[in-house]
Amino acid sequence: MAKNLRYTGTLTEISRRSGFSLAHISKIFSGGRFPSFRAAAKIARAKGVTLDELYEEIVALNGPYSPNGIDKRRAA
Repeated sequence: MAKNLRYTGTLTEISRRSGFSLAHISKIFSGGRFPSFRAAAKIARAKGVTLDELYEEIVALNGPYSPNGIDKRRAA
């Protein structure tokens, strides 16, 4: 798990700054959706973090991305 993730705004603030709906942002940070590169770039900019930091945070919260929706750690 990632260490020392910095808090960079509420979901409402991130939604407003990125231009994405609060529902979309919430799904990303709760594991229901993985952002496209373009969406991730906008969200990272809205949070004031790098893309690497954003993806590290998403993976720390939700586990690794799997294109078929299966978390390989849990499937084994």
